[in-house]
Amino acid sequence: MNILRKSLDTDPSSPMAVWGHLILRASIGVMIFYIHGWHKLEGGLAYVQHGTPWTLAKEVTQADEGSTRRRTHDAIRRCHGISRLFS
Repeated sequence: MNILRKSLDTDPSSPMAVWGHLILRASIGVMIFYIHGWHKLEGGLAYVQHGTPWTLAKEVTQADEGSTRRRTHDAIRRCHGISRLFS
């Protein structure tokens, strides 16, 4: 019962809140790395160990101008659509 009472404490500097924030931040960081970085790490290790082509540098340096312009246009359209919902 004491741990339940501590978990319901509203003080953000309490030890339970601090540990909760730490666990939340660490788990979100691991999830983001797994989704966005794991394949890049595997590609880098394969490049170092076996010399297989690593396309990360190519992907970073060759930004397709058309797709960048298209993504920007799509983002602007979405922002206008969202602003219409709130006006």
